[in-house]
Amino acid sequence: MKKKSILLFLFFSLFVFSQNCGIDSYGFVKWTSNKAYTASIIVKKDKKTTVRVKFDDIMVEFQADYDVQHLDDIILKIEGKGSPIFLKGKGSYNPDTFIFRISEEGSIISGTTYDSSQVRKKLEILDTDVAENSLALLEQFYTNKDTDYPEIVKGILYYEYLNKKKK
Repeated sequence: MKKKSILLFLFFSLFVFSQNCGIDSYGFVKWTSNKAYTASIIVKKDKKTTVRVKFDDIMVEFQADYDVQHLDDIILKIEGKGSPIFLKGKGSYNPDTFIFRISEEGSIISGTTYDSSQVRKKLEILDTDVAENSLALLEQFYTNKDTDYPEIVKGILYYEYLNKKKK
């Protein structure tokens, strides 16, 4: 009886956890243009996408729209919109558009980015196969003072749990 109640509790906890996890997808990329850039892309279940980009001593945040097209591979387009908010430093920045080719199995094949200059740059997809890598990358962009930080951490841990379960 005790085992059944423990299993029921664990199942219920995971169910509640997955329902409360507001993150649909996340990723970290870097590229070089005239400077070295690193970005955090967080797609929430309400379809709002937040991108934070770091370069030099500057960090900006902007909202983005995304579109998914099913061709030979899946094409995911995340298009920055509006004016960026400078979270750290000052300067100028034009929101980027990111395009990812994804296999039917869900693996990222390649990625590119461009801004208003329309010059495409190849993206390097940063390793998020292990929760520790994802959390270390996340800490470059977010702190526990950010209101959505707990939700993002919960999402990363949930996806790590799902990935371990698949293996």
